[in-house]
Amino acid sequence: MALAGIETLHPDVFVIEQAGIPRVIGVGVNTGGFVGVTKKGPIDRADLVTSATQYAQKYGTDYSGSFVFPSVKAFFDQGGTRCFIARVVGQGAVAANAVVANHEGNGAINADAISPGAWGNDVSVQTERWRTTLAPPPVGVPPVGLGSTQIPVYSLRSVKVGDLVRIYDSVSLNVGYAFVYSIDVGNRILNVRPLAGLPAAFTFPDGSLIHSATDHRLSTFLVDALPNGATSVTLLNTSNLAIGARMYFDDGLNYASVVVTRIDGKIIRFAPVVTTGGATLPAGTTIAVTQEFNLKVYELGKFAESFEGLSMESTNTRDYFGTRLAGQSNESSFITVTDLFPVLVDPNMAIPEPSLSIPLAGGTEGAPVGDNEYIGSDVAPKSGMFLLDEAPDVNFFSIPGVTTVVVERAAADFADLKGNIMVILDAPLADDEAMEVLNFRNIEANFDTSYAALYYPWVIVRDPNQNNSRVALPPSGFIQGVYAQIGATRGVQYAPANVALNGVLDLTHNTSDGEQDMLNPAGINVIRSFIGEGIRVWGARTLTNFHDGRHYVNVRRLLNYIKESLKRGLRFAIFELNEPRTWETVTLACEEFLGNMFLRGQLYSPDGTPERAYFVKCDSETNPDSERREGRMNVEIGVNPPLPAEFIVCRVGLWDGGSTVAEELARR
Repeated sequence: MALAGIETLHPDVFVIEQAGIPRVIGVGVNTGGFVGVTKKGPIDRADLVTSATQYAQKYGTDYSGSFVFPSVKAFFDQGGTRCFIARVVGQGAVAANAVVANHEGNGAINADAISPGAWGNDVSVQTERWRTTLAPPPVGVPPVGLGSTQIPVYSLRSVKVGDLVRIYDSVSLNVGYAFVYSIDVGNRILNVRPLAGLPAAFTFPDGSLIHSATDHRLSTFLVDALPNGATSVTLLNTSNLAIGARMYFDDGLNYASVVVTRIDGKIIRFAPVVTTGGATLPAGTTIAVTQEFNLKVYELGKFAESFEGLSMESTNTRDYFGTRLAGQSNESSFITVTDLFPVLVDPNMAIPEPSLSIPLAGGTEGAPVGDNEYIGSDVAPKSGMFLLDEAPDVNFFSIPGVTTVVVERAAADFADLKGNIMVILDAPLADDEAMEVLNFRNIEANFDTSYAALYYPWVIVRDPNQNNSRVALPPSGFIQGVYAQIGATRGVQYAPANVALNGVLDLTHNTSDGEQDMLNPAGINVIRSFIGEGIRVWGARTLTNFHDGRHYVNVRRLLNYIKESLKRGLRFAIFELNEPRTWETVTLACEEFLGNMFLRGQLYSPDGTPERAYFVKCDSETNPDSERREGRMNVEIGVNPPLPAEFIVCRVGLWDGGSTVAEELARR
């Protein structure tokens, strides 16, 4: 048999690798989603959380007027394992901000809280790496002042050669700066380049603050002398050196700095160097250090995160702070920064001044969040519920406690248009009586869709913030957890009902059988309390009045699973030839997928044969020439989903061997 498309122009053995048989793999069905107000967190995307602890780290805990945190916690308590959070904020919300100055006193770094809100006012940053105080000068060492080259200190802890130190007198407010050339450990003295910029007669008193923000990824010495105008030099070591880093050279009297443009072993290259006074820096005794800084972030005064080896040089693609702490590559969970690019007199003074705490301020919540914010926009930048568009594999979502008709209708429309997601709606807390919630469903929330399900009443749990107190919560977070639990432990074909709710103590209304007789046909899923059985989800219907099976939650979830699995699994056929061999391959892939579902009990057959459980048709009938010319390949698939036993009817009779008197016992 000839192989099409194989070029054989000369005699030889041609070996090709056959492609595998395409298969449709089932997608996940147990990922939740929450839309609502949180204390903090990103507003430009929906982020994944896999535990209540992780949620608290990213979005904060309790927040006044919001049910998102307790609902997410309920989701995990019920058995959920993963969900996405779409945060909404009021119009005009502002992120807290702080400006970090460099050693020349100019604003160098703009630090914003990573998201808007007052939470950012609890954040501060620290640039200081070490601090100590000025010690009394030993015999032979003059007081520290203008021109000093020796600084006695009380502690050498964390001090490094090459550090740029700041000396501050809190009385006169005089400030001096110096680079540490070497350290006299025995006498605890910093040997520095001569201090400048101070009043001639001024000397720093004992106890003056000495501190530094600098750090060094590389600290070494010159192997060659460095003359003025040189474009390369050999170092003793170049490990951990990055192209674009600023390298500082100092022999105690003269100094220079360069930006590394190339590294050849131990030789570094740079633009022509300018040394002080045109001097040549000697080999062996001239220090060579890179200039970086560290940044620590605190929230509510507690350490949150730190970043080491940050560079002020935008040429340093590895360590530039504007890359590491901003944009898609941002390593911080609390701040985002921008470079203010101040004009520098001395580029060696670009490093931020050492500061123990620089608080962010000015963060505001903006206007109260309303319906428009929850609904959001589907135009970039997306917001509200439309943030879930970009979240992979969200199977169901809710907007906990938000029960306005405008929002719930928009959520139902959103799910209906996506076609692969369900929305779980809460009944209004105010509509606590059965007739009130029935009127809400029939008059206000009068929409028909199988992509939404409504649950009633609200549940009562222990208030974690107040002893011996209880609080009412919307049920949607608990129900999301039930969906995930049943999907993971039993399968998406099972109804997420007749499941006890963990942590629920009571209900805001105990529904009777007679009341549920009115609510159930309207698609209102009731949560009920049964003596000895706990508080259980006692309904599994969607909000559609068309009873073709899609009025059950499990059927809608099963169809979503099938559709999304086929959508992804059949991508292999795009741009393949639209002819019988491709049709056969597509048919086999679909039949294998559906056949496996049948074997797992996810499809129903009245006689136990797969022919009554599903069918797949992809042939010349479904794909006439008119369709093929338009580039369409049509596949017809039918499935027979299992339906829940919502009503169990037992006929109990008296039998004397010949006649029967029957009674019916029904239970939902």
